[in-house]
Amino acid sequence: MPTKRKIPAKRKTRRGRRKPSPGYRPWASAAAIVLLVIPFMWLLYHFRDYTFKGESDPFTTSTNIGAITSKVDNALVKVFFDAGITRKQVVTEKTIRESNGGVTWKKEIIAVNLPRGMNKGHLENLLREHLKPVEHTKWKLRDKGSRVEANIDVFGVHAYHLTFNKYKAVAKRAPRRGLKKKAPPAAARRPKADGRALASLPKKPQSRALLLPLGRPKPKIAIIVDDLGQNPRPVERLASIPADLSFSVLPGLPYSRYAAEVANKSGKEVMLHLPMEPKISSGYTGVDAGDGALLVGQPKEEIVSKLEADIASVPYVVGVNNHMGSKFTENEELMSLVLRRLQKHHLFFVDSRTSSNSKGYKIARELGMKTGARDIFLDESALGADYIRSQLDKLVELSKKKGLAIGICHPYPDTIEVLSEEIPRLKNKVEIVPISELLR
Repeated sequence: MPTKRKIPAKRKTRRGRRKPSPGYRPWASAAAIVLLVIPFMWLLYHFRDYTFKGESDPFTTSTNIGAITSKVDNALVKVFFDAGITRKQVVTEKTIRESNGGVTWKKEIIAVNLPRGMNKGHLENLLREHLKPVEHTKWKLRDKGSRVEANIDVFGVHAYHLTFNKYKAVAKRAPRRGLKKKAPPAAARRPKADGRALASLPKKPQSRALLLPLGRPKPKIAIIVDDLGQNPRPVERLASIPADLSFSVLPGLPYSRYAAEVANKSGKEVMLHLPMEPKISSGYTGVDAGDGALLVGQPKEEIVSKLEADIASVPYVVGVNNHMGSKFTENEELMSLVLRRLQKHHLFFVDSRTSSNSKGYKIARELGMKTGARDIFLDESALGADYIRSQLDKLVELSKKKGLAIGICHPYPDTIEVLSEEIPRLKNKVEIVPISELLR
Protein backbone atom coordinates (compact mmCIF):
# COMPACT_ATOMS: atom_id res chain seq x y z
CA MET A 1 0.00 0.00 0.00
CA PRO A 2 1.53 3.30 -1.17
CA THR A 3 2.49 5.64 1.59
CA LYS A 4 1.08 9.20 1.65
CA ARG A 5 3.56 11.89 0.69
CA LYS A 6 4.18 14.33 3.45
CA ILE A 7 3.46 17.93 2.48
CA PRO A 8 5.88 20.22 4.25
CA ALA A 9 4.13 22.68 6.55
CA LYS A 10 4.18 26.36 5.60
CA ARG A 11 6.66 28.35 7.52
CA LYS A 12 4.90 30.65 9.88
CA THR A 13 5.72 34.33 9.56
CA ARG A 14 4.74 37.25 11.66
CA ARG A 15 1.60 38.87 10.40
CA GLY A 16 2.19 42.23 8.80
CA ARG A 17 6.00 41.85 8.60
CA ARG A 18 7.61 41.64 5.20
CA LYS A 19 11.23 41.36 4.57
CA PRO A 20 12.36 44.66 3.00
CA SER A 21 13.98 44.55 -0.36
CA PRO A 22 17.71 45.36 -0.38
CA GLY A 23 18.46 49.12 -0.61
CA TYR A 24 14.86 50.27 0.03
CA ARG A 25 15.46 52.28 3.21
CA PRO A 26 18.59 54.25 2.12
CA TRP A 27 16.96 55.37 -1.15
CA ALA A 28 13.74 56.37 0.62
CA SER A 29 15.67 58.42 3.17
CA ALA A 30 17.69 60.19 0.48
CA ALA A 31 14.55 61.03 -1.52
CA ALA A 32 12.81 62.42 1.55
CA ILE A 33 15.80 64.62 2.39
CA VAL A 34 15.97 65.98 -1.16
CA LEU A 35 12.22 66.73 -1.24
CA LEU A 36 12.47 68.64 2.04
CA VAL A 37 15.73 70.52 1.45
CA ILE A 38 15.10 71.81 -2.11
CA PRO A 39 11.89 73.81 -1.31
CA PHE A 40 13.51 75.14 1.86
CA MET A 41 16.60 76.35 -0.02
CA TRP A 42 14.40 77.93 -2.71
CA LEU A 43 12.39 79.86 -0.14
CA LEU A 44 15.54 80.89 1.72
CA TYR A 45 17.10 82.21 -1.49
CA HIS A 46 14.10 84.21 -2.67
CA PHE A 47 13.05 85.69 0.66
CA ARG A 48 16.40 86.14 2.39
CA ASP A 49 16.22 89.96 2.24
CA TYR A 50 12.61 90.72 2.98
CA THR A 51 10.35 90.24 5.95
CA PHE A 52 6.81 91.55 6.20
CA LYS A 53 5.47 92.36 9.62
CA GLY A 54 2.24 94.04 8.58
CA GLU A 55 -0.06 91.50 10.21
CA SER A 56 1.94 90.89 13.37
CA ASP A 57 3.61 94.21 14.21
CA PRO A 58 1.06 96.51 15.90
CA PHE A 59 3.08 99.57 14.84
CA THR A 60 2.86 98.72 11.14
CA THR A 61 -0.03 100.88 9.97
CA SER A 62 -0.62 102.89 6.81
CA THR A 63 -0.26 106.09 8.83
CA ASN A 64 3.02 105.11 10.46
CA ILE A 65 4.51 103.98 7.14
CA GLY A 66 3.47 107.27 5.50
CA ALA A 67 5.08 109.29 8.29
CA ILE A 68 8.40 107.45 8.00
CA THR A 69 8.52 107.45 4.17
CA SER A 70 8.33 111.25 4.17
CA LYS A 71 11.51 111.24 6.29
CA VAL A 72 13.12 108.73 3.94
CA ASP A 73 12.25 111.01 0.99
CA ASN A 74 14.12 113.86 2.64
CA ALA A 75 17.09 111.60 3.41
CA LEU A 76 17.27 110.43 -0.22
CA VAL A 77 17.24 114.02 -1.45
CA LYS A 78 20.38 114.57 0.63
CA VAL A 79 21.94 111.34 -0.69
CA PHE A 80 21.29 112.39 -4.29
CA PHE A 81 22.68 115.87 -3.67
CA ASP A 82 25.88 114.59 -2.05
CA ALA A 83 26.29 111.99 -4.82
CA GLY A 84 26.03 114.71 -7.49
CA ILE A 85 22.85 113.25 -9.02
CA THR A 86 20.75 115.84 -10.84
CA ARG A 87 17.24 115.74 -12.26
CA LYS A 88 18.66 115.01 -15.73
CA GLN A 89 20.20 111.78 -14.46
CA VAL A 90 16.86 110.31 -13.33
CA VAL A 91 15.94 107.51 -15.75
CA THR A 92 12.84 106.04 -14.06
CA GLU A 93 10.64 107.43 -11.32
CA LYS A 94 7.27 105.88 -10.50
CA THR A 95 5.06 105.10 -7.52
CA ILE A 96 3.13 101.85 -7.00
CA ARG A 97 0.42 101.48 -4.36
CA GLU A 98 0.72 98.17 -2.50
CA SER A 99 -1.16 96.54 0.36
CA ASN A 100 -0.87 93.53 2.66
CA GLY A 101 -2.75 92.50 5.77
CA GLY A 102 -4.95 95.61 5.70
CA VAL A 103 -1.90 97.90 5.48
CA THR A 104 -1.36 100.08 2.40
CA TRP A 105 1.74 101.98 1.36
CA LYS A 106 3.40 103.62 -1.64
CA LYS A 107 6.40 101.86 -3.15
CA GLU A 108 8.88 104.13 -4.92
CA ILE A 109 10.83 102.74 -7.90
CA ILE A 110 13.66 105.03 -8.98
CA ALA A 111 16.53 104.50 -11.43
CA VAL A 112 19.34 107.04 -11.90
CA ASN A 113 22.65 107.30 -13.73
CA LEU A 114 25.60 107.77 -11.41
CA PRO A 115 28.17 110.48 -12.14
CA ARG A 116 31.81 109.57 -12.74
CA GLY A 117 33.72 108.38 -9.68
CA MET A 118 30.64 107.33 -7.69
CA ASN A 119 30.65 103.63 -6.75
CA LYS A 120 29.01 101.23 -4.31
CA GLY A 121 31.30 102.21 -1.43
CA HIS A 122 30.47 105.91 -1.77
CA LEU A 123 26.74 105.17 -1.99
CA GLU A 124 26.88 102.92 1.05
CA ASN A 125 28.52 105.66 3.11
CA LEU A 126 25.94 108.24 1.99
CA LEU A 127 22.97 105.97 2.70
CA ARG A 128 24.36 105.09 6.11
CA GLU A 129 24.90 108.75 6.96
CA HIS A 130 21.46 110.02 5.95
CA LEU A 131 19.23 106.99 6.68
CA LYS A 132 20.70 106.11 10.07
CA PRO A 133 18.70 108.85 11.91
CA VAL A 134 15.43 107.62 10.34
CA GLU A 135 13.83 105.13 12.69
CA HIS A 136 12.04 101.89 11.62
CA THR A 137 14.04 101.56 8.38
CA LYS A 138 16.32 98.84 7.03
CA TRP A 139 18.26 99.00 3.80
CA LYS A 140 20.53 96.78 1.74
CA LEU A 141 22.88 97.58 -1.12
CA ARG A 142 24.03 95.15 -3.81
CA ASP A 143 26.54 95.42 -6.62
CA LYS A 144 25.07 93.92 -9.80
CA GLY A 145 27.99 94.62 -12.10
CA SER A 146 26.75 97.43 -14.33
CA ARG A 147 24.49 98.80 -11.60
CA VAL A 148 24.04 99.05 -7.85
CA GLU A 149 20.61 98.22 -6.37
CA ALA A 150 19.27 99.42 -3.02
CA ASN A 151 16.15 98.20 -1.23
CA ILE A 152 14.75 100.17 1.69
CA ASP A 153 12.17 98.69 4.06
CA VAL A 154 9.95 100.82 6.30
CA PHE A 155 8.31 99.04 9.24
CA GLY A 156 9.25 95.76 7.52
CA VAL A 157 7.53 96.52 4.19
CA HIS A 158 9.42 97.03 0.94
CA ALA A 159 8.94 100.76 0.28
CA TYR A 160 11.82 101.73 -2.05
CA HIS A 161 13.70 100.05 -4.90
CA LEU A 162 16.58 102.17 -6.19
CA THR A 163 18.77 101.36 -9.18
CA PHE A 164 22.04 103.27 -9.65
CA ASN A 165 23.47 102.73 -13.14
CA LYS A 166 27.25 102.98 -13.10
CA TYR A 167 29.02 105.62 -15.15
CA LYS A 168 30.05 104.51 -18.66
CA ALA A 169 32.81 106.42 -20.39
CA VAL A 170 32.10 107.07 -24.07
CA ALA A 171 35.15 106.53 -26.26
CA LYS A 172 35.98 109.50 -28.47
CA ARG A 173 36.50 108.91 -32.16
CA ALA A 174 40.01 109.47 -33.44
CA PRO A 175 40.23 112.30 -35.97
CA ARG A 176 40.52 111.25 -39.59
CA ARG A 177 43.89 111.46 -41.20
CA GLY A 178 44.53 114.51 -43.27
CA LEU A 179 41.87 116.55 -41.51
CA LYS A 180 42.95 119.31 -39.23
CA LYS A 181 41.00 119.90 -36.07
CA LYS A 182 39.19 123.21 -36.20
CA ALA A 183 40.31 125.70 -33.62
CA PRO A 184 37.60 126.93 -31.22
CA PRO A 185 36.38 130.49 -31.73
CA ALA A 186 38.34 133.17 -29.97
CA ALA A 187 35.56 133.85 -27.50
CA ALA A 188 35.60 130.21 -26.35
CA ARG A 189 39.36 130.01 -25.88
CA ARG A 190 40.48 130.03 -22.27
CA PRO A 191 43.62 132.06 -21.67
CA LYS A 192 46.40 130.43 -19.75
CA ALA A 193 46.27 131.26 -16.09
CA ASP A 194 48.83 131.13 -13.38
CA GLY A 195 48.56 128.92 -10.30
CA ARG A 196 46.74 131.54 -8.27
CA ALA A 197 44.01 131.96 -10.88
CA LEU A 198 43.55 128.20 -11.21
CA ALA A 199 43.33 127.80 -7.45
CA SER A 200 40.51 130.31 -7.32
CA LEU A 201 38.34 128.31 -9.73
CA PRO A 202 35.65 126.18 -8.00
CA LYS A 203 36.41 122.45 -8.14
CA LYS A 204 32.71 121.52 -7.91
CA PRO A 205 29.59 123.16 -9.30
CA GLN A 206 28.14 125.72 -6.93
CA SER A 207 24.61 124.34 -7.15
CA ARG A 208 22.74 121.30 -8.35
CA ALA A 209 19.19 120.68 -9.44
CA LEU A 210 17.70 119.03 -6.37
CA LEU A 211 15.14 116.27 -6.61
CA LEU A 212 12.52 118.06 -4.54
CA PRO A 213 10.07 116.66 -3.87
CA LEU A 214 11.31 113.14 -4.64
CA GLY A 215 8.73 111.30 -6.71
CA ARG A 216 6.01 113.86 -5.91
CA PRO A 217 6.34 116.94 -8.13
CA LYS A 218 2.90 118.33 -7.30
CA PRO A 219 2.27 120.60 -4.29
CA LYS A 220 0.59 118.88 -1.37
CA ILE A 221 -2.60 119.63 0.53
CA ALA A 222 -4.19 117.96 3.55
CA ILE A 223 -7.91 118.16 4.29
CA ILE A 224 -9.11 117.54 7.86
CA VAL A 225 -12.81 116.84 8.41
CA ASP A 226 -13.78 118.00 11.93
CA ASP A 227 -16.75 117.30 14.23
CA LEU A 228 -17.24 113.61 13.39
CA GLY A 229 -19.01 111.23 15.79
CA GLN A 230 -22.54 112.59 16.00
CA ASN A 231 -24.05 110.72 13.01
CA PRO A 232 -22.90 107.60 11.11
CA ARG A 233 -24.08 108.58 7.62
CA PRO A 234 -21.61 111.45 6.94
CA VAL A 235 -18.73 109.24 8.08
CA GLU A 236 -19.67 106.50 5.62
CA ARG A 237 -20.00 108.95 2.72
CA LEU A 238 -16.70 110.64 3.50
CA ALA A 239 -14.94 107.26 3.79
CA SER A 240 -16.04 106.41 0.24
CA ILE A 241 -14.33 109.50 -1.25
CA PRO A 242 -11.13 108.32 -3.02
CA ALA A 243 -8.70 110.66 -1.27
CA ASP A 244 -6.48 110.62 1.83
CA LEU A 245 -8.74 112.77 3.97
CA SER A 246 -8.02 112.98 7.71
CA PHE A 247 -10.92 112.33 10.11
CA SER A 248 -11.01 114.36 13.35
CA VAL A 249 -13.43 112.73 15.80
CA LEU A 250 -15.06 114.39 18.83
CA PRO A 251 -14.85 112.34 22.05
CA GLY A 252 -17.82 110.93 23.94
CA LEU A 253 -20.41 111.10 21.14
CA PRO A 254 -22.73 108.22 20.19
CA TYR A 255 -20.76 107.37 17.05
CA SER A 256 -17.25 108.49 18.03
CA ARG A 257 -15.84 104.96 18.15
CA TYR A 258 -17.75 103.96 15.01
CA ALA A 259 -16.34 106.96 13.10
CA ALA A 260 -12.80 105.98 14.09
CA GLU A 261 -13.39 102.34 13.10
CA VAL A 262 -14.75 103.29 9.65
CA ALA A 263 -11.93 105.78 9.05
CA ASN A 264 -9.23 103.29 9.98
CA LYS A 265 -10.79 100.53 7.88
CA SER A 266 -10.86 102.82 4.82
CA GLY A 267 -7.23 103.85 5.29
CA LYS A 268 -7.94 107.36 6.57
CA GLU A 269 -5.97 108.96 9.41
CA VAL A 270 -7.84 109.34 12.71
CA MET A 271 -7.41 112.41 14.90
CA LEU A 272 -8.92 113.46 18.22
CA HIS A 273 -10.91 116.68 17.87
CA LEU A 274 -10.14 117.89 21.38
CA PRO A 275 -12.83 120.24 22.79
CA MET A 276 -11.51 123.39 24.49
CA GLU A 277 -13.13 126.45 26.00
CA PRO A 278 -14.07 129.22 23.52
CA LYS A 279 -14.35 132.93 24.15
CA ILE A 280 -17.82 134.27 24.92
CA SER A 281 -17.34 136.72 22.04
CA SER A 282 -17.37 133.75 19.66
CA GLY A 283 -21.02 133.12 20.54
CA TYR A 284 -20.25 129.86 22.37
CA THR A 285 -19.47 128.84 25.95
CA GLY A 286 -17.59 125.99 27.58
CA VAL A 287 -20.81 123.99 27.76
CA ASP A 288 -21.18 124.21 23.97
CA ALA A 289 -17.73 122.66 23.52
CA GLY A 290 -18.93 119.34 25.00
CA ASP A 291 -18.69 117.19 28.12
CA GLY A 292 -14.99 116.46 27.69
CA ALA A 293 -14.02 120.09 27.11
CA LEU A 294 -10.90 121.50 28.75
CA LEU A 295 -11.72 124.72 30.60
CA VAL A 296 -9.39 127.46 31.76
CA GLY A 297 -10.81 127.50 35.31
CA GLN A 298 -10.36 123.76 35.92
CA PRO A 299 -7.58 122.42 38.19
CA LYS A 300 -4.63 121.03 36.26
CA GLU A 301 -5.30 117.51 37.60
CA GLU A 302 -8.82 117.64 36.18
CA ILE A 303 -7.57 118.92 32.82
CA VAL A 304 -5.09 116.03 32.58
CA SER A 305 -7.76 113.52 33.65
CA LYS A 306 -10.22 114.78 31.03
CA LEU A 307 -7.53 114.78 28.38
CA GLU A 308 -6.63 111.16 29.10
CA ALA A 309 -10.30 110.15 28.98
CA ASP A 310 -10.79 111.95 25.65
CA ILE A 311 -7.77 110.20 24.12
CA ALA A 312 -8.93 106.80 25.36
CA SER A 313 -12.45 107.27 23.96
CA VAL A 314 -11.33 107.42 20.30
CA PRO A 315 -9.32 104.45 18.94
CA TYR A 316 -6.58 104.62 16.25
CA VAL A 317 -5.74 108.24 17.12
CA VAL A 318 -2.42 109.49 15.66
CA GLY A 319 -2.82 113.21 16.34
CA VAL A 320 -4.96 115.97 17.83
CA ASN A 321 -6.45 119.29 16.76
CA ASN A 322 -8.52 121.66 18.88
CA HIS A 323 -12.32 121.99 18.73
CA MET A 324 -13.30 125.60 19.46
CA GLY A 325 -10.73 126.67 22.10
CA SER A 326 -10.30 130.34 21.23
CA LYS A 327 -9.91 131.06 24.97
CA PHE A 328 -8.01 127.95 26.09
CA THR A 329 -5.40 128.00 23.29
CA GLU A 330 -4.36 131.54 24.28
CA ASN A 331 -3.34 130.31 27.74
CA GLU A 332 0.36 129.45 27.40
CA GLU A 333 0.66 127.56 30.70
CA LEU A 334 -2.32 125.28 30.07
CA MET A 335 -1.42 124.66 26.42
CA SER A 336 2.07 123.64 27.52
CA LEU A 337 0.53 121.20 30.02
CA VAL A 338 -1.72 119.65 27.36
CA LEU A 339 0.93 119.43 24.64
CA ARG A 340 3.47 117.80 26.95
CA ARG A 341 0.85 115.15 27.70
CA LEU A 342 0.16 114.61 24.00
CA GLN A 343 3.90 114.30 23.42
CA LYS A 344 4.06 111.44 25.93
CA HIS A 345 1.43 109.63 23.85
CA HIS A 346 3.50 110.27 20.67
CA LEU A 347 0.67 112.30 19.13
CA PHE A 348 1.10 115.27 16.80
CA PHE A 349 -0.81 118.53 17.17
CA VAL A 350 -2.50 120.65 14.52
CA ASP A 351 -3.52 124.13 15.65
CA SER A 352 -6.97 124.86 14.23
CA ARG A 353 -6.25 128.56 14.86
CA THR A 354 -9.65 129.49 16.17
CA SER A 355 -7.82 132.45 17.70
CA SER A 356 -5.18 134.61 16.07
CA ASN A 357 -3.39 134.66 19.47
CA SER A 358 -3.29 130.86 19.84
CA LYS A 359 -0.11 129.57 21.49
CA GLY A 360 -0.58 125.96 20.37
CA TYR A 361 1.61 125.86 17.27
CA LYS A 362 4.39 127.95 18.86
CA ILE A 363 4.64 125.78 22.00
CA ALA A 364 4.47 122.52 20.00
CA ARG A 365 7.42 123.71 17.90
CA GLU A 366 9.39 124.59 21.03
CA LEU A 367 8.72 121.11 22.44
CA GLY A 368 9.96 119.49 19.23
CA MET A 369 6.60 117.93 18.40
CA LYS A 370 5.35 117.20 14.91
CA THR A 371 2.99 120.11 14.38
CA GLY A 372 1.22 122.29 11.85
CA ALA A 373 -1.47 124.95 11.66
CA ARG A 374 -4.66 125.39 9.68
CA ASP A 375 -4.35 127.63 6.63
CA ILE A 376 -7.96 127.85 5.40
CA PHE A 377 -11.42 126.94 6.71
CA LEU A 378 -13.12 125.44 3.67
CA ASP A 379 -16.76 125.81 4.70
CA GLU A 380 -19.29 127.57 6.90
CA SER A 381 -22.71 126.27 7.86
CA ALA A 382 -24.52 129.35 6.49
CA LEU A 383 -22.71 129.35 3.12
CA GLY A 384 -23.29 126.94 0.25
CA ALA A 385 -21.43 124.88 -2.33
CA ASP A 386 -20.04 127.80 -4.37
CA TYR A 387 -18.26 129.19 -1.32
CA ILE A 388 -16.69 125.78 -0.60
CA ARG A 389 -15.43 125.51 -4.20
CA SER A 390 -13.87 128.96 -4.00
CA GLN A 391 -12.15 128.03 -0.71
CA LEU A 392 -10.78 124.83 -2.24
CA ASP A 393 -9.33 126.90 -5.09
CA LYS A 394 -7.68 129.20 -2.53
CA LEU A 395 -6.19 126.16 -0.78
CA VAL A 396 -4.72 124.93 -4.07
CA GLU A 397 -3.25 128.32 -4.93
CA LEU A 398 -1.72 128.63 -1.47
CA SER A 399 -0.13 125.17 -1.80
CA LYS A 400 1.48 126.24 -5.08
CA LYS A 401 3.11 129.17 -3.30
CA LYS A 402 4.15 127.36 -0.12
CA GLY A 403 4.52 123.81 -1.46
CA LEU A 404 1.87 122.62 1.00
CA ALA A 405 -1.36 123.80 2.65
CA ILE A 406 -3.80 122.58 5.33
CA GLY A 407 -7.56 122.95 5.04
CA ILE A 408 -10.27 122.15 7.62
CA CYS A 409 -13.91 121.43 6.85
CA HIS A 410 -16.97 119.89 8.50
CA PRO A 411 -19.40 117.08 7.60
CA TYR A 412 -22.06 119.39 6.15
CA PRO A 413 -24.09 117.91 3.24
CA ASP A 414 -22.83 120.62 0.85
CA THR A 415 -19.22 119.98 1.88
CA ILE A 416 -19.48 116.23 1.26
CA GLU A 417 -21.09 116.82 -2.15
CA VAL A 418 -18.44 119.34 -3.21
CA LEU A 419 -15.57 117.12 -2.05
CA SER A 420 -17.01 114.15 -3.96
CA GLU A 421 -17.28 116.25 -7.13
CA GLU A 422 -14.05 118.25 -6.86
CA ILE A 423 -11.56 115.64 -5.66
CA PRO A 424 -10.84 114.29 -9.20
CA ARG A 425 -10.19 117.85 -10.45
CA LEU A 426 -7.98 118.67 -7.46
CA LYS A 427 -5.84 115.56 -8.04
CA ASN A 428 -4.75 116.98 -11.39
CA LYS A 429 -3.30 120.03 -9.63
CA VAL A 430 -2.14 118.84 -6.21
CA GLU A 431 -1.44 115.71 -4.22
CA ILE A 432 -3.92 115.11 -1.40
CA VAL A 433 -2.06 113.51 1.50
CA PRO A 434 -2.75 112.55 5.13
CA ILE A 435 -2.12 115.44 7.50
CA SER A 436 0.85 113.67 9.14
CA GLU A 437 2.84 113.96 5.88
CA LEU A 438 2.79 117.78 6.04
CA LEU A 439 3.90 118.15 9.64
CA ARG A 440 7.45 118.94 10.73
